[in-house]
Amino acid sequence: MYERRAFLLAAEGIGQYKAYSKAEAVVEKLVEYSFGYYDGERKTWITYIESFKNKARETLLFTDSVKVIKPLIDVIKTTKNEDTKKYAAESLRIIGKGNLDAFQGLIDVFKTTDDNKTKKYVAETLEIIGKGVVYHK
Repeated sequence: MYERRAFLLAAEGIGQYKAYSKAEAVVEKLVEYSFGYYDGERKTWITYIESFKNKARETLLFTDSVKVIKPLIDVIKTTKNEDTKKYAAESLRIIGKGNLDAFQGLIDVFKTTDDNKTKKYVAETLEIIGKGVVYHK
């Protein structure tokens, strides 16, 4: 328990100390704790206990948002669980405002999902985070 608490504090600290050499690995692990991961050997999605997942999701909002966007998009693209997609999109809704990578990743999700609720939520999120996105040609 103390190890995980220390990890969450370190992940939150990355929001202040962005130059940490292992920041990307910590952020990827934080996203895993928040949403789970796909175990290819067992062919199943693995998740953690709800209270820890919720605390990890809270911590996502305080870590380096630029580093967390790609792993969040990867979760949305790979999970079959619509609730997980929604929670990840919700995180992007909060931290991805004006970020082109978040915007493009959600467009890809919108194009590939068949679930109408997910499409609606992603569309609403695109409207929110799309404000301030600068496109480069």
